[in-house]
Amino acid sequence: MKIYVDIDGTICNTLKVDGKWDYKSANPIQAHIDKINKLYYKGNEIVMGVLCDSFITVHHRSQN
Repeated sequence: MKIYVDIDGTICNTLKVDGKWDYKSANPIQAHIDKINKLYYKGNEIVMGVLCDSFITVHHRSQN
């Protein structure tokens, strides 16, 4: 199964500073990361994405 995951607010808490995302100060949400890893290790494809300024960046992670 292919599972889509947003990065901001899902696997990390990211703050906006002066209207821009401050990724250097992002903190992981370990409980969410653990759940996503369990899905991955069960054979699912994880597709992670970020929505920035109306542009979507997608990163694929699969075991295949």
